[in-house]
Amino acid sequence: MKNLKAMIEAASTIALGGHVRPDGDCIGALTAVKEYIRINYPGKIVDCFSENVPAALTFLTEPDFLCRKHTGNYGLFIALDCADSKRLGQAESVFGAAAARVCIDHHISNPGYAQINIIDGAISSTCELLCTLMDFSKMNQKTAISLYTGIIHDTGVLQYSNTKPQTLKTVAALLEFDIPFSDIIEKSFYSKTYVQNLLLGLSLSKSRLVLENNCIISMVSIEEQAAIGAADEDFEGIVSQLRLTEECQMAVLMHESKAGEWRVSMRSKGKIDLIPIAAANGGGGHRVAAGCTMYGTAAVVYEKLLKDIEENLT
Repeated sequence: MKNLKAMIEAASTIALGGHVRPDGDCIGALTAVKEYIRINYPGKIVDCFSENVPAALTFLTEPDFLCRKHTGNYGLFIALDCADSKRLGQAESVFGAAAARVCIDHHISNPGYAQINIIDGAISSTCELLCTLMDFSKMNQKTAISLYTGIIHDTGVLQYSNTKPQTLKTVAALLEFDIPFSDIIEKSFYSKTYVQNLLLGLSLSKSRLVLENNCIISMVSIEEQAAIGAADEDFEGIVSQLRLTEECQMAVLMHESKAGEWRVSMRSKGKIDLIPIAAANGGGGHRVAAGCTMYGTAAVVYEKLLKDIEENLT
């Protein structure tokens, strides 16, 4: 940890990057680290690289939060919540050109691709891991809000099996900053636009129980999305709703992001390990939450994914 502190102190320019299709833990980690560096290391230039910020998480960010272009190389790049350098997306080249590289992550599949790798696959989230690295006496409310948001997103508001006693202790410590925890949960999980509600209804109506009711799966084509004016980010939270189905052990939501490209989100109740299923299709994640991207016709990707799931049923 002393090496990480020394690397931050030595760098005048710092880049932060997270995985493609960022979620609450990823955006929470990016905003938390940026704010922590801003208040404790004044004068340093800190740029954040990410695909986008989901609408439900924009309360964490400033309008100019994302850096789209930078000339020259950074003194330090900190990769957050990203299990593979390729999943940094367009920021991968920025990562490779940086003078020093650090990875802070909680994905068990992370091979350790940076010069310094702080990886703990047993912890709930990257934001919880960051709480073990940060000095709470040097943290402000804004940082605490970001860390809390990341933790509740990767634990399903503290209901998933990755919620440990230490997770609850960490959340309790963050609440000492008088953060608006109820508002954060409302904005992040329960507040939906009309289009998002239409999309949820469509996804539920198209869902099917398969593999002897072990899995519930739904597919939404690009034409169906266009008919109601839905975008990729409108799918946030739908797979978790499918997961609540009493009969099943896991849920799958597949949506076509462009012709022939299907984004797959999976959630498990714990019995089924999703990591090998996602890995078989070039994706990754955790035992109970994982995803991948598949290519082909609806029929081809559907049959391929079902075969992979069936092979991993226990």
